[in-house]
Amino acid sequence: MTLERLAELLDAFAAQRALSMDLLRGLREGDLARRGRHSVAGDLTVADIVHHKAFHDLLHVRQICELIGARIEAKLGAMRMFV
Repeated sequence: MTLERLAELLDAFAAQRALSMDLLRGLREGDLARRGRHSVAGDLTVADIVHHKAFHDLLHVRQICELIGARIEAKLGAMRMFV
């Protein structure tokens, strides 16, 4: 992947994230309690979905940290004994 392509993908992600945040900011307290039915998960509220999305983001943060950590760990040399 080129740096230009990466920049395009990050820009697209940022634009989509901004739209999602605008949607969340527009929710009222009562909106979070609205219920729906998911074909697999069953009954859900809007709050359930918001919490799921936040948790899902944390999973990606963990994945990024693991990838960065693996590259750094490979270069620890003698300091590996302190990990």
